[in-house]
Amino acid sequence: MNLSEGFDFLGFNIRHYQDTSTRTGWKLLIRPGRENVARFRQKLRDTYKRLQGSNAMCLIRVLNPILRGWANYYRGVVSSKVFGRLGGYVFWKTRRWISKTHPNKSYTWRDRHYWMEHPAYPGKNWSFVDKGSGMVLYRIGCTRIQRHVLIQGKACPDDPDYRDYFEQRHRESRQIEDFPKAAQRVIRKQQANCRHCGQSLFNGEEVHIHHKTPRAQGGSNLVSNLVALHMVCHLQLHQGA
Repeated sequence: MNLSEGFDFLGFNIRHYQDTSTRTGWKLLIRPGRENVARFRQKLRDTYKRLQGSNAMCLIRVLNPILRGWANYYRGVVSSKVFGRLGGYVFWKTRRWISKTHPNKSYTWRDRHYWMEHPAYPGKNWSFVDKGSGMVLYRIGCTRIQRHVLIQGKACPDDPDYRDYFEQRHRESRQIEDFPKAAQRVIRKQQANCRHCGQSLFNGEEVHIHHKTPRAQGGSNLVSNLVALHMVCHLQLHQGA
């Protein structure tokens, strides 16, 4: 098959496009395959249908690994537009889920009860949040494209002098980069340790971003006013433990 026609491989579509700004007149783009995007949307539809009648925490716990896993698989290619469209799709499916869960409540009540700005996505007012636990639905539309970073030429995994280099590379590429920009800066500032208990943030627990001075009291979304905590540590902090 000619590259100008494109082909699908492992869920990706690989195709040559004409581009007069390049030296060869062509540009190779790798994107999520249309069939995979369609299957993913169907999986989301089935999940929302299956979880109808559950609470917000349950919905978030089930959807977050699905959304984050799919985004992580495709975040290294040309996926921004696809992520944006999926983000809009998830938003309207969530609103529909809320309407069916609370058919006798007004739209104003539903919006105030579930939608708000969350520290994980500063500046974004329409985040779906379970206010009891502070959990937020992963916003796939906010996923940053992360290109593969080449390893330093002299770096060798078997060389003890480069042990810290590979540990840091692995940690940042696999874990920290899953978070929005503001949260990434906070986590790196804390060297990936929980400010409350001092243990590693990446021990399997959900990570929350906490405002030292609450927004309601004039606190900002600046890194100086944010700390990264385990979900349980965050709840303990609010309870005064």
